[in-house]
Amino acid sequence: MGEFDFDDRPVPVLKHKSGMNPLVLIGGVIGIAVLAVGGLWLMSGKPAKLTLDDIDSPTVNENETFTVNLKSHAEGLAPADWSYGIVAGPPGARIDSTSGVFTWKPNEEQGPGEYPVTVAVQGKSSKSVHGKAAFTISVAEVNQPPIVTPIDEQSIVPGNEVRIVIKAKDADKPAQTLSYRLKLGPKDAKVDATSGQFSWQVPEYGVTGPQVIDIVVSDAKSDGAETPVRFTIIVQPPATPLLRLAALLRADGLTVENTVGEGLPGFTGKASYLQSATRY
Repeated sequence: MGEFDFDDRPVPVLKHKSGMNPLVLIGGVIGIAVLAVGGLWLMSGKPAKLTLDDIDSPTVNENETFTVNLKSHAEGLAPADWSYGIVAGPPGARIDSTSGVFTWKPNEEQGPGEYPVTVAVQGKSSKSVHGKAAFTISVAEVNQPPIVTPIDEQSIVPGNEVRIVIKAKDADKPAQTLSYRLKLGPKDAKVDATSGQFSWQVPEYGVTGPQVIDIVVSDAKSDGAETPVRFTIIVQPPATPLLRLAALLRADGLTVENTVGEGLPGFTGKASYLQSATRY
């Protein structure tokens, strides 16, 4: 009583017909399935890597085009699966969404100054995969020469005065004060340095034909941007034979005065008198 009769016979073990224990087989199948599911999950959940190379901060001049080709690197994405864009940048900046070529031409009003730029490469899939790069463009001021309105050829009779206002403006913004200088012209011709008014009292004799005038318009910058303007004044010969004779006499050193009326008359059918005196 209280004793147990132990049977020392071995207990039979169930085996798969392949000779493998079924429990071991089932456990192996389950493990493989878990690994496969986990691998798929890791593959589907791992985001692609998309990066942009750093870009040096350049200095560009006003009215000159700056261009840079963005370079990106990706793991898990083909080039056809991403596009480029500008996150922040100055007005007028452009980027090719496919090639990544960034261009910008700063205008006169945008210099001098500094303009931060942020560009990005973005994956086209639903996942937010992107890379960014930031740089600063420094725009240097470039002094522009003054803009001068061309002057047509002028014609005048001896004894009269020529007055011409040189019309010019500074192309820089903000505009600078301009100054005017006579570089080439006949005797007694002059130009006002501030207003740009050219004047010349044409002598009654001794000057005929084309007279070339060269005036230089300069701005106030130290680098001395200048614009030349050239025009021609045609001095006509006296209008009548009598006036031409008087001019020739004066050119020979004689003082010629009219004794009838004002000015030297032409041929009117009436007698006129010239009085001359030799100069000593």
